[in-house]
Amino acid sequence: MAITTTAAYKTAINADSRHIIPKVDVYFDGDTQTPTTFTGDDVTMIDLLEEANAEGDNPLGFVSSNEFALGLNNSSRDFTQTNTAGAYYGKLRPNILVKPYLGVQLADLSYEDIPLGVYRTGDWDAPSSSVEATVTCYDKLYAIGNMDMPMLPVSENATIYSMFETLFLACGLVAGEYVIDTSLAQNVFLGWLPDGKVRDSLQIIAVAGCCNVVADRYEIIQVKSNFQTGTADFAMTDSDQIITAENPQKYLQTYNSIKVAYKIPYLKESETVLSIESLTIPQGGLTLTEMTFNTSPVANVDQVNLLGAVNSSITSVEYGCNRITIVIANTSSAESVALEAIGQAIDLVSLNYVLEDAALVTAWGRRQLSVDNILIQSLGVAQSYAGALLQLVKDPNSSFTLEIRGDPSLEVNDIISVTDATDKIGTVSIVPQRIQFSYNGALDNVKIDAIKPIVPYDWTMVGIGLYVYAPRLIA
Repeated sequence: MAITTTAAYKTAINADSRHIIPKVDVYFDGDTQTPTTFTGDDVTMIDLLEEANAEGDNPLGFVSSNEFALGLNNSSRDFTQTNTAGAYYGKLRPNILVKPYLGVQLADLSYEDIPLGVYRTGDWDAPSSSVEATVTCYDKLYAIGNMDMPMLPVSENATIYSMFETLFLACGLVAGEYVIDTSLAQNVFLGWLPDGKVRDSLQIIAVAGCCNVVADRYEIIQVKSNFQTGTADFAMTDSDQIITAENPQKYLQTYNSIKVAYKIPYLKESETVLSIESLTIPQGGLTLTEMTFNTSPVANVDQVNLLGAVNSSITSVEYGCNRITIVIANTSSAESVALEAIGQAIDLVSLNYVLEDAALVTAWGRRQLSVDNILIQSLGVAQSYAGALLQLVKDPNSSFTLEIRGDPSLEVNDIISVTDATDKIGTVSIVPQRIQFSYNGALDNVKIDAIKPIVPYDWTMVGIGLYVYAPRLIA
């Protein structure tokens, strides 16, 4: 959703002459303490990169954290790490909360501040040869992505929506800290995610849902389908914002053939999923924390046995699809036992579905995009997925690049109505996938990479376990 601004702001940001000043709140003393505010000449540089899709030729789901680079005046050497008399000595740590803004002067000479996001600092750099201190900051999605995967069980009869929500909740997010597109209702019969970092699992779900994941300017995680349309959030013309606009042909980033590998999951017969031949249980017991299964993913653990135990017993078992935690009590002296967990692992039957635009294959040769994802689990879903995806990727004229004077209230995934007769673009709607803001005393030459909005699709249940991706009717 676009950032809300006043009518006075819209007039000021598109005026021939504008005055824009920075304000950056840095919470050196903690998130709940009064921040130090840097304004005007204190701020030497602001660079903000927002992305909702990768650079390159893969148009599928994408998970991207925003980066914010900040430069501050260090002529006083207050930011020099070795200056013990500096105002910020000992405070230049990582993970400091930073909230930047750009203020636009209105007709009444007041300023309307536009938030640029909520970030945490990385490493500070204040070389002795420079009068500028710099720090690169990262948003909440960066921190979430760097988390180790929590121990999540297999989800039965889930959806892409519920897979995202389950993972967000397990990462400590609460309602209101994330918004998931309700159209992401694609059915997942048995849903699981691998060990590793959370970002890798978010990427798997995003590709399966053909959507993107970003953090907005208010630190809310937004999951949006790549299929969208609707009323434009902004209108830009070559007489107010646009410096240059291009609509290049990109055949090398365009596809006319879609190959979807779909995985039909099934439960195997019960088998040993974890075994430990010799395990010493001390008096009082022990806890085996997040032991990795011998085989995974595991959908069900039917029993956990201590073989040869006299004094020991299992008091608690908790498991996910890849790991298990077992609490064992021992009421007497230490003893050696064997441990065995019996359960049902998941196996897969892998098949392929191919959909092509025959006319385009004939016209400019086959360009095939392959999708291989564990959460695409039936022929019906594969067919619908391929049909929708082909509409997204087969137009070589769907990409746009713009340089604009800059409107800090613009975010990725907003819809912009562009009118540019100068560059022969005409009037067209676009959706920014990448925006790069640079402020060095002024906001100019903001760069945008965008695509045409594609008619949205909804996953609609037409029978038990069968979903189709049907065009959404727009009122």
